[in-house]
Amino acid sequence: DIVVVYANSEDPTCEEEVTFTITYDLTKPLAQQALLDFADTAVTHTDVTWHDAGDGSITVTNPEGSDKTYEVKVIDQDDDWVTLEEGDTHTVSDLEPGDYTVELRDPDYPDCIVDVEVSITQPDPISVSGTVSYHNTVETRMEAVTVTLTTDNDVEFTTTTDDQGAYHFANVKPGKTYDVVLSTDQPVGGINVSDAALVNYWVVLQGSMDDHGINTEIEKVRFFAGDVDENNNIWSGDAGLIQSHFMGSGDPEFDRGEWTFWKVGDTVSENSDVTEDVVYPSLFVDFNNQQIEQDFYAMAVGDFNRSFVPGADKSGPEHLSLEYHDVIEVGANSEFELPLRAGRPMDIGAISLILEMPAEHLQLKGAYLGNNPEVPVQHAVNGNEVRLSWFSTQALYVDKDEAVITLQLKTTANYDHSEILIGLAWDPLSELADGTYNVIEDAVITTAKIQSTALDTEDMVSGKDLAFTNYPNPFREQTSFAYKLPAAGHVTLEVLDLTGKMVKVIHDNELHHAGKHEVSMQSDLLLPGVYFAAITFRESDAKTSRQIIRLVVY
Repeated sequence: DIVVVYANSEDPTCEEEVTFTITYDLTKPLAQQALLDFADTAVTHTDVTWHDAGDGSITVTNPEGSDKTYEVKVIDQDDDWVTLEEGDTHTVSDLEPGDYTVELRDPDYPDCIVDVEVSITQPDPISVSGTVSYHNTVETRMEAVTVTLTTDNDVEFTTTTDDQGAYHFANVKPGKTYDVVLSTDQPVGGINVSDAALVNYWVVLQGSMDDHGINTEIEKVRFFAGDVDENNNIWSGDAGLIQSHFMGSGDPEFDRGEWTFWKVGDTVSENSDVTEDVVYPSLFVDFNNQQIEQDFYAMAVGDFNRSFVPGADKSGPEHLSLEYHDVIEVGANSEFELPLRAGRPMDIGAISLILEMPAEHLQLKGAYLGNNPEVPVQHAVNGNEVRLSWFSTQALYVDKDEAVITLQLKTTANYDHSEILIGLAWDPLSELADGTYNVIEDAVITTAKIQSTALDTEDMVSGKDLAFTNYPNPFREQTSFAYKLPAAGHVTLEVLDLTGKMVKVIHDNELHHAGKHEVSMQSDLLLPGVYFAAITFRESDAKTSRQIIRLVVY
């Protein structure tokens, strides 16, 4: 209140008081302050999530309990004012990076407006790059590998490695975890019994170190290469499947497929290290990343010993050769054994052999390890191709000229008496591995040429009137003697050692008719070595003929 006193200047006693009351309307400034407080918290925004995405937004919220109504307008985005009652939200979406003005006002005082400035930004482009290499000793770079980043099985980005095995994504959306899916159409190789043996060895020793100092910690991609049945567990069954895959020339196929991939540096020491059913490696791209380098390994499923070199020109046996040192003589429709011998002393832990033999003239009846018929060797025949496989945790030591595998063979009835050579097929999978399942470099095996002993040919050892031979020769358990007599007479057939001492008698002056004869002899009383077989034929007129042939028992 203000009191004004009026007085007469000429008569000071004459005065009058007038009281004025001044009032001030506080409603508008209070509303303006409330609007300012509202503006402090009502406006929020989201930045663009990645380069050129255009997914920024501005949101204005009138919270519950405000007891007020406000109006909002985003300049150049809203055509008119938008009313926000208590609890309402207004959002403007699909905004590009830039500066925006949000106007707020109280509808009771429309001339009172508060501006809120909003800047929507975008993250810097994030680069993801690396290489894809085969996990062998030389880490062969893999070209033509498709690298795909996916989320929830949706493809986000895809590229292909170049001739140096490199891939590159220039602009990956951050704030997400991607599954990295890698694939290739390149052919696989290098899968044989050495891999099966090493898988079996790892199963036995997992989580430890062997006597040779070999640590069972392996790259995860190698674990998956050994886990061919795709159950996240390596066991002896995987070794059996790999061996069957070799024996069947790639059949059966592996459940895991032909190729497997994983991040470099992820390792496994034992089966328990792989507990999750994770199909693909993952990659998290953070907003704070500027550049991500991630390398990957590739492996052919089944190539557990890492011997395969993609793109290498390996058309024939690289580490194994076959030589012919002897001759074995057989007739048509005859069973015999043919040793494959060591060309030098070797410790052998695994055998992968692919041989060629003419199926028209020769049949494989079986095979066993070394000189022991009690240890069979797996074999498979497909036309002229024969596959042999064996492995063990206990290595087989063979000295030079000792049998590695003995083939049990039979000539067919239509054997045409031509020379037969059992040879190595032109395939790089044929190899011998040592006790730790590393390939034996420059390994040599030897065997004999197969020749005919047909009685109706001139190949038989013969005198003027008497013909005499045996088959097979060399032999292990049994051989057959064949002879042709020009007339009836008495026959003596005996076996002599190198000193000429008689060690076995088959016929002792027995009367035989003219023509062809055959008799079998077991070698159970003969030690391995060289002997002679002698036949003596005496006709009725006392004329005598004698022939001697050389025998080899092994």
